[in-house]
Amino acid sequence: MAGMVLLFNYREFAMSAVFEFGNTLNSLLNDVPESAQKVGEELERIRNKFGGELKPRDVVNEQRPKKAKFHKCFEWDDNAAADKYRDQQARLLIQSVKVVYQDSNGEEQSVRAWSSIRNEDRKTVYVPTLDAMTDEQQSREIIQAAVNSLVSWRKRWSDLNTCLNAVGKVDEAIADLQSKV
Repeated sequence: MAGMVLLFNYREFAMSAVFEFGNTLNSLLNDVPESAQKVGEELERIRNKFGGELKPRDVVNEQRPKKAKFHKCFEWDDNAAADKYRDQQARLLIQSVKVVYQDSNGEEQSVRAWSSIRNEDRKTVYVPTLDAMTDEQQSREIIQAAVNSLVSWRKRWSDLNTCLNAVGKVDEAIADLQSKV
């Protein structure tokens, strides 16, 4: 396996792994009654049961029985689940559109057409990115979201030797953005 970077022996790691929740755990899950450690151990059990691969459908099927450890983490009402899935599809649709414009040098640029912010009720809404960047509070919130994304990326990939050069550049970008917040 030329070019493969092995960071650790996974089999040894899995036996004594320490699990924690990342920042992707969000309102899509109804209730996480257990610690990240217990969730990680259960996911590892499911992965082992199904030949070493962890597939979302296997996780759902294993948690379907009402007595399953994390049954409460899932929306089992099909109508409610369908609405939540459509909301997620709408988020992806909104986030996928960019607006193309010319900058002050006449160069063509593109940016997300809409960015998410919190409104007065602390609910997530989408506003035109170019408009939001002219509003001090909204601009600060969007820049902070960019910082959070970079920090998340850094945490996710900083252990890979092949990403070390990029991690340094990400650190510079984080510092630059934080100076604008």
